[in-house]
Amino acid sequence: MAIGLGILAGNAVASSAGVGIAFLSALSCFAFMPYYPLWAIIIIAFDAMVIWALCLQITRA
Repeated sequence: MAIGLGILAGNAVASSAGVGIAFLSALSCFAFMPYYPLWAIIIIAFDAMVIWALCLQITRA
């Protein structure tokens, strides 16, 4: 919750933490790929979009 508020406030450290959490989420989805392939691909794609958006916000700050 604190990271989300920090991202809304434009804090670069919070954005970096958000990138890290989204990366860990995408990495963990590879473990579920054999069992839920479609769901894992959707979550990885969503995490990639989140990482892209947060990195874009970091570079503009």
